[in-house]
Amino acid sequence: MTVTLPDGARFRSGVSGTYISGSDGVVTVPAGDIIAGPKTGVISATVSGANVQTAFPVRTTGALRYGSNPANIPAASNAGFVRLSASDNGAVAVKANGEVWRTTSAEFAWEKVGDGASTDANQSGYVNYGAGASGNALWIQTTTTCAV
Repeated sequence: MTVTLPDGARFRSGVSGTYISGSDGVVTVPAGDIIAGPKTGVISATVSGANVQTAFPVRTTGALRYGSNPANIPAASNAGFVRLSASDNGAVAVKANGEVWRTTSAEFAWEKVGDGASTDANQSGYVNYGAGASGNALWIQTTTTCAV
């Protein structure tokens, strides 16, 4: 299968995007093979003369910050975040890999509380109970996967 990328994206090799399918007919583009530029575009795949196109979303990831300082999270874990939601007494953050992290205060350390979270918008939050006396991360765990 030959893959064609949108303007602004390129293959790590800088040359081609030709991949061989497995016995099941599925082609997997290895992580890191595509260097993305635009936020969205169209990716095309051609196999045996047939051409298929699909949306090519690019997700921005990053580290958590608290004001001008890093958030209170171990440096080795502070990367790959895509979503953040906060309320009066805490916050929840989701990584691109589905890890869920929470804190109960800006002064307290972040802790990992789960895996498999949806990374879509509005799928996680921090909920306060009893007029802010207690609270916890609230998130949707998913088992749905999608391949291009």
